[in-house]
Formats: sequence, C-alpha cells, structure tokens
Amino acid sequence: MGKIVALVSGKGGTGKSTLCVTLGMVLVRKGYRVLLIDCDCGMRALDILMEIDRNLVFDISDVIKGNCTEEKIIYPCEFCEGLFLISAPQNPDDLVCKEDMKHFTDSIRNQFDYILLDAPSGIGKAMESAVYNADICLVVANAEAVSVRCCVSVRRKLYDLDKNNIRLIINKFSKKEFRKNPDYPDLDSIIDETGIQLIGIIADDKKTIRSLRSAMQSVRGVSAMECVRRTACRIDGENIPLLIC
Repeated sequence: MGKIVALVSGKGGTGKSTLCVTLGMVLVRKGYRVLLIDCDCGMRALDILMEIDRNLVFDISDVIKGNCTEEKIIYPCEFCEGLFLISAPQNPDDLVCKEDMKHFTDSIRNQFDYILLDAPSGIGKAMESAVYNADICLVVANAEAVSVRCCVSVRRKLYDLDKNNIRLIINKFSKKEFRKNPDYPDLDSIIDETGIQLIGIIADDKKTIRSLRSAMQSVRGVSAMECVRRTACRIDGENIPLLIC
C-alpha cells in the first residue's frame, strides 16, 4: 500500500510546490512509482512545473463529479518516467471535500508507492482536505520569523486534525544569509520554536528552480537536489545525515 505524504506550509513563497516535484523526482530515482496530487484549488502550479499544462484536460474534480474515469486525470511527466500528476481544479468552487479526497486516495493508493499531496498554504478547508488521509505531514518553512511563526499555527491545526506524524523541512536555506538573521542564533532555535522534528534542510539553489528537467538529469550534481535526495531517503526510513549547504 502506497504511503500518502502531504506537504503543507503556513504561508506562500516557501517553495513547497517545487519541493513537492523534486521529492517526487528523487523518489522515482529510488525506483518508486510516484503520484503528485495538486490540492491548491484555483491556484494550481504543479502542471506548469512538470510541463504538463498544455496537455491538461481533466482534474481531480472531474472524477468526483463523474465526468471521467480515474485514468483520464492521471498525467505522466515526460521528463521523469514513473512520476505522475493529478491536477487541482482551476475553479475554486470545485474544491474536493476531505471525505471525497480520502475515498479517492484510498482507491488509488495501491497503484503507487508514494502519493505526494501539495496542499495550499494556510490552515483552511482546502488544507484540511489535503492532509485528511495523509500518513505523514511535512511542514515546509523558510528560516525567517514570519514563516517560522506560521509553522506553529500549522502544527496546532494538524494536531487538531489528529495528525501526529509531522516533520519539518527548512527550505531555500543559505548559511550565508542565515548568519545575517538577527532573529535566530542557530537552527535549533527555529526547530524549538516550531515544535516540529526536523527531517530535512534544502539549500537555496536557483539552478534547480530554473529547470526541473535539467535537475532530473543530475540529481547529485546540484546542491539543492542532493539535499532533497537525502530528505527523501529519510522520509523513506533510511538513516542518512542531513546536508547543510
């Protein structure tokens, strides 16, 4: 049975969607069959990052409404064989409720080793729908005060939803810039404030963001992708050290 992983964040701009795709790419490199589900209704982005947007016809709401079969909404990523996408609806009114999301993900989880759900930022109903059936929730934050404070609200919300398997990923991290940050003397102070166990630190690397297709060709050649690889290994249960770039 596939593991369902929800990526959440308290605020926008943390790089969560790009991280969702790169985690999927690295898990595929490990030999897994991986499905990404964009849960950001009305603000979807994964189809563009995966270069599927021009071919997109159906989204997850079409299956819920009975407009098409499950097979019609699952799109393969051309530059990463083994990685697939189900897109969010373009219309915000087509938000999939948490009960329907659970029923749907349960119905397809045996087809994939991992299902990664890209939740919308914040702690509203759309976020609840995304995490409702998740086995693990990854809270994505940046090493700055507003983002860290939002993590506290996200953690409390997840606890309210009976989600206890929660891990923190510090994304777009730069040691040089962090040294200039007067809010935190070290990374431990961020972890302590969020109250969430750390599972990964991802380097701030513009090369990865510029072209995920190119990053796929050299997972170990880009510092951010190596950080993602190690984080994916830790999610997969491996005892591997963090890489702090």
